[in-house]
Order: sequence, then C-alpha cells, then structure tokens
Amino acid sequence: GTCAAVSFAEQRGKMLFNTVCVWNCRGELVHTYRKVNLWGAWERSVFEAGPVPGGVCFDLETRSGLVVKTGVLVHTYRK
Repeated sequence: GTCAAVSFAEQRGKMLFNTVCVWNCRGELVHTYRKVNLWGAWERSVFEAGPVPGGVCFDLETRSGLVVKTGVLVHTYRK
C-alpha cells in the first residue's frame, strides 16, 4: 500500500475550493484540507477560502506500521 496526497479543484455546491486529500496505505481517506490563505486577485476570484482547520498536522501510518507526523500545504502555480 502506498500513501497518496492529491490536490484538486473541489466543487461544493456553487463554491470551488483548492483542496488536497490524503489517503493512508490502506486507501482510507485520512485528511482533507481546503486552502485557507488565498494569494492574489486571480486565486481569490476563482476559489473560496476553506474553513480555518483545527490543525493541518496529523498522523499517517505507513505500510511498515511506522506512524509519521504529516502536514499538507497547497500551492497554486500560475504562469
């Protein structure tokens, strides 16, 4: 099993969030983060700010059973 993090534009009703989801080595969704600090006029015109999270650090178990403290960042790159 592989741990994975995927960033994507998430639509919730009429709102669009810059979101990252993290799955553990068993394929279980263990964390969802919607970007809070939107930078620049373009990003603020496209996305809604996510709710202020209780924390973006969490425990992630690897296939070997090792538990690592993990955090996520979401970055928007535009040319």
